[in-house]
Amino acid sequence: MAYDVTYNADFNILATITAPLFKSTDPNIKLDTNATLSLANLMASHINRRYKAVPTKVGAATVRLDSAYGSAPIQEFIKEKVVNGYIYSVRFNVAWEIFGATIDVSSRIDKDQSALDEIKRDLEWELSSDFNTNNILFVTNYDAPKVSVKISDIRITDNELDEFERNIIATVRYNLGADFDGTGKLDFYDWYGELSKTSNIPTLKQLMFIEDIEETTGETFRGFTKEAATKFISNYVDHRESHEAYYGDYIANN
Repeated sequence: MAYDVTYNADFNILATITAPLFKSTDPNIKLDTNATLSLANLMASHINRRYKAVPTKVGAATVRLDSAYGSAPIQEFIKEKVVNGYIYSVRFNVAWEIFGATIDVSSRIDKDQSALDEIKRDLEWELSSDFNTNNILFVTNYDAPKVSVKISDIRITDNELDEFERNIIATVRYNLGADFDGTGKLDFYDWYGELSKTSNIPTLKQLMFIEDIEETTGETFRGFTKEAATKFISNYVDHRESHEAYYGDYIANN
């Protein structure tokens, strides 16, 4: 069965954008904070039009990016000396409050730094690519706009356990005497993942595949070790590729 491990998360995004504006021989050009904030709001308006009603996939997250607004923490007008003059750039922030992003991995993005970093990298690439393709604040002969992203204030909405997961909890309690003290799917995956590393119980992939076999054949798996699971799968699997995927999962954990 294709098992649903998605959950939802709310979080804040802050994108810091550095964009070259023009070249000049004048070393004393000034641009005040109001002007840079106006550029931030201009960029936010572009983003909202560009991503209106179009969910965007970034890493493990699917987010709506049509609620951007200019944000004030960083507003800078930057001068860089180059041959025959100066490049003037502006640096400012655009922010989002993201609600109900769909996360399609079982690891928690508030605990798994690699999953969070992937979302940040994809966001930076997505925004940079969009600005460059559409020539937003882009001066052709100079550097393209650069984007860095921070994600903060992550709030996770976990999903309730289903019958499959509740049955596993009962089986673990019966065989190992270990109780599950979490509340939802993410807690369950963390709990069972640790148990399968330290105990000789089937991996979650094996149990999912066994459930498919039981539904298809009417047979019942009565063991609760990795070896018993592997043997059961070997007896009933129809496709070698599928068998190797789950057998490989057993090998990886031993």
